[in-house]
Amino acid sequence: MAVCPEKAITETGRATGVVKTGHSRALSFVYGRLRIGEAMAPPLIKAVRSHAMQEKFVIIDSPPGTSCPVIAAMKGTDFVLLVTEPTPFGLHDLERVARLAEHFSVPAMVCINKFDLNLQQTQAICQLAEEKNMTVMGKIPFDPVFIKAMVMGKTLFEYQPDSETCSTVKWLWEKVEKTLMT
Repeated sequence: MAVCPEKAITETGRATGVVKTGHSRALSFVYGRLRIGEAMAPPLIKAVRSHAMQEKFVIIDSPPGTSCPVIAAMKGTDFVLLVTEPTPFGLHDLERVARLAEHFSVPAMVCINKFDLNLQQTQAICQLAEEKNMTVMGKIPFDPVFIKAMVMGKTLFEYQPDSETCSTVKWLWEKVEKTLMT
């Protein structure tokens, strides 16, 4: 491009995704839609955040790990709720993302999903949370009702609102919400 005397070669930007808005039965949301085969791009996260900031309350869901999308999602937030599962990989990623939260001075809390599948790993997660001064906000048990609800195209609260797991998730949300308001 720099040496072509006829300027026949040009470089143009290419969108890796688009920002979309949507509505579910319970809420409105803003999300990024990547083109097929594109890697999660921090600029798309930034664009989604920009659109969402018009709202009073924003939840940003990011992929696991400590990749650039996680950094982009965490940057500038008031707090993070780190959801992990009781596996060696879950513990490893939790430790890394906890260090990332420390780096950005973002308070972190922990939720352990499917905690009852490996109680030894759950204990190790709780120990790490204590060492890192992170509150374990809740522990959600494994429950096949999640899969059944998803297959039916429903939320857990629509599919089986009286389940014990539904009560646990509701209690966890109320605890997080109360923490947000203080």
